[in-house]
Amino acid sequence: MPNTVDEKIEIGLYAPQAFSMFYENIEEGLIIRNMKTEDELKQAVTDKELHIGISFPEDIQKSLMSGKKPQIFVYYSSDLSDEIKEMYTILIGEMINEMSGFEIDIDEIEIVLGPDMGGKQIPYRDRMLPLFAVMLLITETLGLANLIASELENGTVQALLTTPMKVTDLFVGKGVTGVFLAFSPAVLLMIVTGSLTQNVSLIIASLLLGSIMVTGLAFFIASISKDMMSVIAW
Repeated sequence: MPNTVDEKIEIGLYAPQAFSMFYENIEEGLIIRNMKTEDELKQAVTDKELHIGISFPEDIQKSLMSGKKPQIFVYYSSDLSDEIKEMYTILIGEMINEMSGFEIDIDEIEIVLGPDMGGKQIPYRDRMLPLFAVMLLITETLGLANLIASELENGTVQALLTTPMKVTDLFVGKGVTGVFLAFSPAVLLMIVTGSLTQNVSLIIASLLLGSIMVTGLAFFIASISKDMMSVIAW
C-alpha cells in the first residue's frame, strides 16, 4: 500500500475567454488544465494525459442569455469504466454550477476518444480461468507421478513386465492415459465456463500440449521418487 494517496483530479478544459474568471481555484483537489484549442484537448485525452476533457462552445453565453440549454462536449478516455464515467458526469454538473455561480441546465454530449472499452473489462472470474486450468494440470502431474511411484514400489510394474507386455507398451499406455486424464478435465472446465467461444483451436492445442508436458513431467518425477512423500517433495 502506498504511504500517500493522490486525491487530485485533473480535468482538461477548453472554454471561451469570457469563462476564464470562473475556473480558477474551483475546489481543493480539482485541477483544471486550460487548453488553447479543442483539438489540443482531444489529443490530450486520446494520449491518456487526461482522463476527461470538457469543451464549452463559443456561443455558450448567447445560449444562456436566450434561455436555451447549452451543449457541452465531454471527452472521455477509452479506458474509463461506466461507473467512473457516471461519477465524472455528476462532478461535471457540480463543477459547472460552481463555475457559473448558479444552476445551469446543460446538455452533455459524451464522446469516447479511442476504442470504447467501457463495460468490456475482463471479469476477475475469467481472469482466474487459466489459473484453474493450470492447477488441474499440476494436480494431474502429482496424481500420475504418485500412481507410477506406488506401482514401482509395490512391484506392479515388474509384474506387468513378466507378461508379454513390453516396456514400450507400458510406457505408451501410461502416457496416453496420463494425457487423457490431464486433458479431459481442463477441456471440461473450459466448456462449463463458456470459454471455448473464441480461438477454440488455439485453446485446445494449448491444453493438449500442456497435458503432454505434465505427463512427461510426471514420468520424470516418478522415476526419481521412491514414494508419495517424495513425489510431493518434488
